[in-house]
Order: sequence, then structure tokens, then C-alpha cells
Amino acid sequence: MVQTLYNPTVGANIMSTTFALNCFGGELFAPTNKNFWSPSSPIIEGYGILRRVSIQHNDVEAILDFNVLKVSYFDLFVGHPIEKLLLDVPHTGVLDIKLGKMVFFILILRLKNSMMEPIPDSEPIEEVMAISPFEAPESLLENDANAFVEELGRS
Repeated sequence: MVQTLYNPTVGANIMSTTFALNCFGGELFAPTNKNFWSPSSPIIEGYGILRRVSIQHNDVEAILDFNVLKVSYFDLFVGHPIEKLLLDVPHTGVLDIKLGKMVFFILILRLKNSMMEPIPDSEPIEEVMAISPFEAPESLLENDANAFVEELGRS
């Protein structure tokens, strides 16, 4: 099984060196001097860039470049938005993708971390007076009615 992570806000597609060499060993890797830093790990050394990797899911195709890094805790990390590929993942939890000439069934370990729509503003909360358990609500209404009548009389 291929371990895949997806977070469209990262802005980089990453592939582990082991996975890249096993699946694309005959492909030419573009040289890179990029290293990556993560708060949870030391600097991760870059191995190269695998360019123009075709990812297909159903009838949708995306061509992505992957930074190949010496990581061991995942095989693929897609860090660009590919929502068209992910439309049916919430129902199945699996991507049926084709990388180059190989087909993989990938379980999504983490779904996308995208911003939620803002909550619509509700009507403002009206001030509520506390009701004493020792007074009947009717007596409070009578007091309010008397105060209202007095205000009308002053106008």
C-alpha cells in the first residue's frame, strides 16, 4: 500500500526517494540543491526532481512535478490543490490513480486541510432580563406595562 498525504496549502509535491527509485528508477531526475525543513524533523535532504509525473483518477489527469526527498514516513505528499481528482474520495477513501505507467490504489490518510466557509452572521442576541424564581412572570409583565404606560403619559 502506498502512504499518501494531501494538503493543498503546502505548495510542494514530495515523493520519497525509496518510492521514486522503486517506481521510476529508469526516469531521469532533475538535479536540485533544495533541502526541506519541517518543524517536527531536521532538514530533509533533496535527491532530485521528478518532472511531469502524470496522475490520473477516473477521467481527470494532472501533470505534477515531485521533489524527491529522503523521507521514510510517507511515499507521496501532494501539496497542490487537485480537488478535481478528489471529488469522490470522501465516499470511497481511496484514490485510484495512475502514476506514469503504473496504477495504484491509494488510501488517503489525511484529507485536505482547507479553510471552512465563514459562518453567516446570525441576528444579534437581544438582551434578556433575568427572571427571579421568587416572582411570577405575570408580575414582571405588569411592572413593564405600568412603566410603558408612564412613558406614554410623559410624551
